[in-house]
Amino acid sequence: MQQSKAITIFLLAIGILSFIAAESTKKNSTPARFASALPAIETLDDQKALSHLEFLAHDLLEGRESGHRGHELAANYVAAHFARLGLQPGGDHGSYFQSFSIASSHLAAASLKLSYDQSETTEAEVNQDFKPLTFTGEGEGQAEIVFAGYGITAPEYDYDDYSGINVRNKIVLVLRYEPDFGKESITQSREPYKTNHALFFNKMQNAMQHGAAGIIVVNGFLSESEQAQEDYVEPGAVLEWNSINSVPDLRRKKWNLELTEQKRAIPFFWMRRELAQNLLAVQGKDLRLVQAKIDKELKPHSFVLKRARAAVSVTIGIETRETHNVIGVFRGASGVHHEAVVIGAHLDHEGVKHHQIYNGADDNASGSAALLLTAEGFSHMAAGGERPLRDVVFIAFAGEEKGLLGSRHYVSHAAIGPENTAAMINMDMIGRNDPNELSVIGFRRSPELQEINQAANGIIGFQFKYDGEQFFYRSDQASFAAHGIPVLFYNSGLHEDYHRPGDDSEKISGEKIARVAQLATLVAWEVANSESRPTYIEDPATKPAKE
Repeated sequence: MQQSKAITIFLLAIGILSFIAAESTKKNSTPARFASALPAIETLDDQKALSHLEFLAHDLLEGRESGHRGHELAANYVAAHFARLGLQPGGDHGSYFQSFSIASSHLAAASLKLSYDQSETTEAEVNQDFKPLTFTGEGEGQAEIVFAGYGITAPEYDYDDYSGINVRNKIVLVLRYEPDFGKESITQSREPYKTNHALFFNKMQNAMQHGAAGIIVVNGFLSESEQAQEDYVEPGAVLEWNSINSVPDLRRKKWNLELTEQKRAIPFFWMRRELAQNLLAVQGKDLRLVQAKIDKELKPHSFVLKRARAAVSVTIGIETRETHNVIGVFRGASGVHHEAVVIGAHLDHEGVKHHQIYNGADDNASGSAALLLTAEGFSHMAAGGERPLRDVVFIAFAGEEKGLLGSRHYVSHAAIGPENTAAMINMDMIGRNDPNELSVIGFRRSPELQEINQAANGIIGFQFKYDGEQFFYRSDQASFAAHGIPVLFYNSGLHEDYHRPGDDSEKISGEKIARVAQLATLVAWEVANSESRPTYIEDPATKPAKE
């Protein structure tokens, strides 16, 4: 018995010594390149994270919608902390604010009346029989209708639907898509078109260039070969919008940095195919047969609908707002200020809808809180005499929820331009789901940046997931990647409160926010302090659809 007890004690001692040795080895194995940043990240804790989060996601801020009072309060909060931490102002006129205008257009009113002959008139119902498409302009009037095939002018294929017809001051009726020109697809989508001529916007531009007063597009009848390419269409079926909601339109507000001339162009409608068939029937023609003839011969078959007229009217509502990004700059040791690393998170959310406040605690008060922690980490390094070679720019973006507007504005107006931006790290929705899991998005675009990310995570200890590339174009790093800048996007995944009133502070993990901030600080430190910059590789698997 005594011998057995002695053996047990001996084995326990060996185990303890092995554990101590392993821990010592683990600490000693910390990459030397991160050593200067380690004391700083240890100051970034869950209490600081929750303090920022609870203010930014408070009802007082009314959901932080860009251009509204709550967003202004949040922006002032971030700017005050940037100043406290010793960051230099990176906005306009020596301030922390980079101001810009956003504008929206929405459908205020629309009508369409079709005259088949002198005695019969059909008044189409908006959002049932027709709807104005995204690029529509305002206008009203009555005109003859001209069937213009696919509405395409393609001299490289010796094809022009407008050849031999005069559409000036007339309404053109055109088919969606295009004939098969035999060119390889330019898109990553499953749409049955292959060249830019098929895009809605280009059809409208072409109609305008030929003097048309308006354009109506309808779904035609796809050939069997085209249907075979569509894995979501039953063999032999006719591709049609079964739901009116699937058609891009102006029923919801579309925000942009400015209202382009295209928004003020000619009326541009989608219309149910049955109405187009009725129009052609009056001429003794069948839409299916006309399309089949165009597709077979690859020659236009355009004609005036002599007894058909359309009365169209579109009124677009316009709203403009002023908002701003909040920018603080941590100056590097070189003092040259010609290169930078960007750390960003969007500050805005959905605001108040249907008398409910959308506080956006995870989306994206969590990322904004982490942004403030990363700034604090670099401030702590500066206090200890540590500065990297490059500048580090901290940005709380406005307008992300309205189409990445703040980041798009920044890359076009940055003091340190895209060509001198070494990398961008984005944090968006990082406070929920499994506390030990973190989704890394955009990692394929820079092997060097991903290697740094993995090395830094050896200290932080997340279980990385690579399951979010479908979300790449839905957050601000996409604006930087569009300029060839290496990016990483940290995200902890969707949940039942995404873009709902239930996204509140009590559901957020402050510890997870702090750990993401620690990781971002280490990665940014290494990139900012490296002699060489990470390279950028386009990831074709995540290219957005063209339309």
